[in-house]
Amino acid sequence: MANLALGTVQFGLSYGVSNTQGQVCLNDVKEIIQVSKMNNIDTFDTASLYGESEKVLGAVLEPFNHRVVTKTPHICLNSVEHEIFRQIENSCLSSLKNIGQSAVYGLLIHRAEDLLCEQGPVVWRAMKSLRSRGLVQKIGVSVYTPESLDMILDNYDIDLVQLPLNLFDQRMIHSCVLKKAKKLGVEIHTRSVYLQGLLLMPQEKIPAYFNLHQNLLKRFHQKAQDLGFSAQQAALGFVMNQSDADYVVVGACNAKQWQETITTSTTVLNVEDWYDIANEDTHLIDPSLWRIAA
Repeated sequence: MANLALGTVQFGLSYGVSNTQGQVCLNDVKEIIQVSKMNNIDTFDTASLYGESEKVLGAVLEPFNHRVVTKTPHICLNSVEHEIFRQIENSCLSSLKNIGQSAVYGLLIHRAEDLLCEQGPVVWRAMKSLRSRGLVQKIGVSVYTPESLDMILDNYDIDLVQLPLNLFDQRMIHSCVLKKAKKLGVEIHTRSVYLQGLLLMPQEKIPAYFNLHQNLLKRFHQKAQDLGFSAQQAALGFVMNQSDADYVVVGACNAKQWQETITTSTTVLNVEDWYDIANEDTHLIDPSLWRIAA
């Protein structure tokens, strides 16, 4: 079974289609971190683009008893090589300062396109330089599609990848690129387990944008009920029980919610029971394409 990691985008931004609380306040963050500590969860995911998330983590984490994975900001690629090196080094040093550490466990390229463009090899050399200097233990990339991950695996010796995986978005599994990454020794962190909370929302609160997919959503909830699971047990259990996943990144808005997630993460289920609920409509499974009125 995979390990659980705490996603912290909500610490710096108001994030998620089901999030009605907005950005998590500092007292709630401290309580969430305390629950993590009590449950031996020591891996935290953040990014320089997550608002104040890095700084909030730096304010609440004790030094050196945890593992932080962060990500690069936008990289200006219309530059000469030494300028790209400078950008990536400065962004890493800024993240280290924010988090309050001399090194981080992982640093990911936030946009896979930054590795798949003409300047990609330059970007990768800069990342390897940070690793060789001991500023980062593992380097890698955050991806959104199996196609981009497949190309990156063919061209770069990444240590770590973060990718979307949930009951509806099973592209990484069925394309076999997840297994390819695992065979190459890449550490795999999955995100979007609840599809920004959509999989857990009551039917009556789901935005009208998803009306075209209401039958699929109803089918999911009915299937969970028929198999004896809550929606959360089914959604989280599906990813936690993937043999190729190392970490499942999940966010929380308060300590109670986080403790419920931790408890639910031990759910055992047969992942093959859920392969028939996969959907490849990007307007459903890619939140960046959602058009939801504020």
